[in-house]
Amino acid sequence: MDRIHKLSARVANQIAAGEVITEPLSVIKELVENSLDAAARSIEIEIEEAGLKRIFIKDDGQGILYEDAGLVFERHATSKINTATDLKSLVSYGFRGEALASIAAVSKVSLSSRHRDQIQGFETIIYGGNNLSLKRISRQIGTSFLIEDLFYNTPVREGFLKKPGILETNIISFVKAMALGNPEVSFRLHSDNRLVLQTYGRGRDKAMTEVLGQELESLIPVEFTGRDYKFEGYLSSLSFSKTNSKSQYYLVNNRLVENQELKDLVKKTYQGLLPQRRFPAVYFFIEVDPKDLDVNIHPRKMEVRFSDISLLRDLEDNLRSYLYGRQIHPVIEDRPVQPKLERLINRPIYEVEDIPLNIFESVTIEKKEEIAVSENLLTSYDDFFLGLSYLGQAFASFLIFQKGSSIYFCDQHAAHEKILYERFMKDYREDKLDQQILLLPLTIKLDASQLLEVERKAGLISGLGFDYEVFSRDSVVLRSIPLSFSPNQAELFFQDILEGETSGLDEEALIARACKAAIKAQDSLEEIEVDELLNQLRVLNNPHSCPHGRPIFIEMPRKELERRFER
Repeated sequence: MDRIHKLSARVANQIAAGEVITEPLSVIKELVENSLDAAARSIEIEIEEAGLKRIFIKDDGQGILYEDAGLVFERHATSKINTATDLKSLVSYGFRGEALASIAAVSKVSLSSRHRDQIQGFETIIYGGNNLSLKRISRQIGTSFLIEDLFYNTPVREGFLKKPGILETNIISFVKAMALGNPEVSFRLHSDNRLVLQTYGRGRDKAMTEVLGQELESLIPVEFTGRDYKFEGYLSSLSFSKTNSKSQYYLVNNRLVENQELKDLVKKTYQGLLPQRRFPAVYFFIEVDPKDLDVNIHPRKMEVRFSDISLLRDLEDNLRSYLYGRQIHPVIEDRPVQPKLERLINRPIYEVEDIPLNIFESVTIEKKEEIAVSENLLTSYDDFFLGLSYLGQAFASFLIFQKGSSIYFCDQHAAHEKILYERFMKDYREDKLDQQILLLPLTIKLDASQLLEVERKAGLISGLGFDYEVFSRDSVVLRSIPLSFSPNQAELFFQDILEGETSGLDEEALIARACKAAIKAQDSLEEIEVDELLNQLRVLNNPHSCPHGRPIFIEMPRKELERRFER
């Protein structure tokens, strides 16, 4: 065994950097927060190749003293605190004195700055933790960082990085949050020479419009003062939801944070109000006394802990009373039973004259006596379907059957969804998807990050039945849409595609499409429609679970019923 020895400062910094700098976002987060701590009113950010090749950040803050140039990249050198007790009243973003040393250890850094009290600035260059030069220069008050070739000397880290598209999306999401949390500061973000985001420092209302665009119209503004805290937020209306929770931002004292209690609070507040597997968009801005917030949990300084848990309970109570006071109701509303002549399965999703049915329009219903299934279509599941006796429908959502000594409950929405999904996948693979040309093209407002997703997912979008073009810096025009969708449904589906993780065939997107076209719960079905539904289920490879994996049929044996009745 080799002798124990002390690592060099350079090697120690490279190792420690792995905990602080995990991706390009980590660099941008630390530098933007430094700019805000320096009272910057304007912050410009440029990235190339999702920040792996180049990151440039420029601010007009108070700058760095020339005398401190030698300490900037030293570990545990900071201007934010002097003792551990200072953490109890911390108002700055940074305080550890680790970030700049970690950045310099794994990249090529050029820093130039001029302090507001000095007539000259300086420039220093550090590669991989090695100081190469320090000189005085003429420049404006403020600071500029140029970070190149991130992780060039730590190839192992490169192997664990996410795809560039995800890295870029993470950066955009963070800058959005900081622009919203610091509305008096102007932000500008360029990615590969394209302007992605720009705000002008004109206050919260303007920042919300500049960052969120059309999405803001679907959000409800909320503002109140609670016990020992102040809350301002924007919450989803029930007509607006997302396929994931990425549009949930929590800022405490203008700091973007991760806190499971806040996430759980939102989940409980919206429980039962949105469709399954849909998430609200929320933007929380909470102000608390710094002594009630612990930010010293992890080197990334993202996780926080509230010292008084009752604050969260009070926040939940206030949110609930505010939202329910505005008469926010569950999505599913009571509706009268449809007239007998209006066949739900036979009704197209979008009424378009002289357009043939396609895979997503519901199944044509034949008269009961004409229904037949040829022997060669019968599957191994035939034994299950043969002998099922239809008893009726419960809650306009569940079909009830009897067979032998068991009762079977069928989720009609899941059943129809499975039929449509199987058809769609088959036609997608065979390139048979149908489109409808819109007489009036549909314009969809998008933010810059969504436009980047349109570019990345061009093949997927076209393959799913859309003909579109980017119309301007903030919109896309749809000229053709999937035949089975109304324009409103097409817009929702288009947005869902942009929220997905991949650029290839995204089965979750296909499932989402099937869900939108499927029979909804609380649709009343005639017996003839039930028979046709069964006939189409029986020829599927697996008719017992929907694309999400949920069961389509649930069995209740007679013995179980007798046990419950204590017979």
